[in-house]
Parts: sequence; C-alpha cells; structure tokens
Amino acid sequence: MTETRQKELFDLWLKAAKHDLRWAEGSLKLKEYAGVCFLSQQVVEKSLKAFLYLKGEEQRKVHDLDNLLSLTIKYDKSFEKFIQATSTLSAYYLSTRYPDIGDVDVFDKKELADQALIWAGEIFDFVNSFQ
Repeated sequence: MTETRQKELFDLWLKAAKHDLRWAEGSLKLKEYAGVCFLSQQVVEKSLKAFLYLKGEEQRKVHDLDNLLSLTIKYDKSFEKFIQATSTLSAYYLSTRYPDIGDVDVFDKKELADQALIWAGEIFDFVNSFQ
C-alpha cells in the first residue's frame, strides 16, 4: 500500500469516527444511553483502524477493540493508556447489539454512557494527533 493510500484511508476512517462521535454526543442529549455506548465503541474501532491504516496495515474485519489496541501498541506503546477503555467499550458492542447475551446493561445507565463518550473522544483525539 502506498503512503498516499495509507493517508487517504486514515482520513476516511477518522472522518467516519468523527461522524459517529457527533452522533454519540447527540444521542446523549436524547438520553439514548445504549446508543452512546455503541457509538463510542464504533468511534474507537474506527479510530484505531485509521491508525493501523496509517501504518500500512491491511483491512481488519474485527470489532474487538482489545485486539485492535494490541496491534496499535506494536507501533506506539503510548496506546497502552487506553487498555481499560477498550476492554470496557468492547463489551458494549455485544451488549447493545445482542441484549440477551451481553454482560452489561447499558440501556438506562447514564454514567456508563458519559464515561464511554469521554473515552471515545480521548482516543479519537489521540489518533487524530498523528496527522
């Protein structure tokens, strides 16, 4: 993959992450806490994938944030500070998509949505700083 293509993919995926971040912020105002949790997971997934594209990695059809984070840490150890965030947000993907098998009830938990959105913003901003 060329450096130009890597940068194009980085920009594309970060644009999608930014869209989801704004969507999550709107969902919080509407008290749609499960939506905030799901979208926060999506922001982080897309942000981490953007970083990996920037580093020349090929597409990964993975939703597991811990897996994606471990790949980013190979390139930059400072991503280690997000281990708790990715572990928690990964669980929200299942809980919001499959409520009968998820481990966490996120549908009425404002405090979980608030924290999820904070982490999503922090990780988005951190990845965006690599531009």
